[in-house]
Amino acid sequence: MIRAAWVDWRSYTIPYSSIIGVAILGLLVRYHMGSSLGRVLIIALAMGVLVWLVARLLGVMHGKTMLGYGDMQLMVASFIWLDLPQLPMFLIIAGICGLILALFTRGYFPFAPGIAIAWFLGVYL
Repeated sequence: MIRAAWVDWRSYTIPYSSIIGVAILGLLVRYHMGSSLGRVLIIALAMGVLVWLVARLLGVMHGKTMLGYGDMQLMVASFIWLDLPQLPMFLIIAGICGLILALFTRGYFPFAPGIAIAWFLGVYL
């Protein structure tokens, strides 16, 4: 997750290897915790569709892409790590981080650092 945030901050891209690594590690951790992997994947994919729909809506409203596909993929990988009750707080924290980044950059900005902060708080708090 740290690598994804760092690379996105520097190059505005998120390596697929980072996204896949976050997803696989999340599945291994959830399996070790005794979670139903089918349920975990269904929730992660359903939330991914929701994020995609919101991103499309924002894109139509503003006439430009507001959330990159790498950001959406990283969010889906992050959803794997979290239980259903943690997801709304994750989205709120990621959104607040995105707003803060938008205020300081005044334009296009990398969103993976905000996702990483929300993920860290969701997993470890």
